[in-house]
Amino acid sequence: MLVIEASDSKGLEKKLAKLESRPEKYVVKISNRSTKIKACAFVDCVDIAAVIISDSVTEIEPSAFSGCTGLNNIIMGNSVTRIESCAFEGCTGLTNVVIPDSVKFVVYNIFSGCTSLTNIVVSEGNKVYDSRNNCNAIIETATNELIFGCGNTVIPDSVTKIGWHAFSGCGLKSIIIP
Repeated sequence: MLVIEASDSKGLEKKLAKLESRPEKYVVKISNRSTKIKACAFVDCVDIAAVIISDSVTEIEPSAFSGCTGLNNIIMGNSVTRIESCAFEGCTGLTNVVIPDSVKFVVYNIFSGCTSLTNIVVSEGNKVYDSRNNCNAIIETATNELIFGCGNTVIPDSVTKIGWHAFSGCGLKSIIIP
């Protein structure tokens, strides 16, 4: 699959325009010169199949990849510290996500509307969040608050609070609250 380095949809479109034929799907690699992915940078870019976020990026701003329905894989560098609201909202093709050790701040609805999301893992070295007992959720470790879950989330007994929009648009059919 074609890999295109870009920092936003304008740069992406310029590079795509230079190609003889536009690929059906492609991978976007965020430039090593970028320190953040700006708000709405790739909104509704439906042909992006995967995103590789370089180690230079520390922040993913609101709605950065909102509506990227073809997006099914995200590889986050271990320098991302903030993931803002609706960053991946409506990415209906997204099935798995790994939150790296470096993430210290997430907004409740980062994966809202990701109806195919079935596997959420927080890296074991993360000091702020966890996904204890393979629960398929993001839990704030200090408060035991479930920040975001998916259709396959199993709420651990240790969770004391379910956050605002924790299951927003995730395709949840039923839930058991311990």
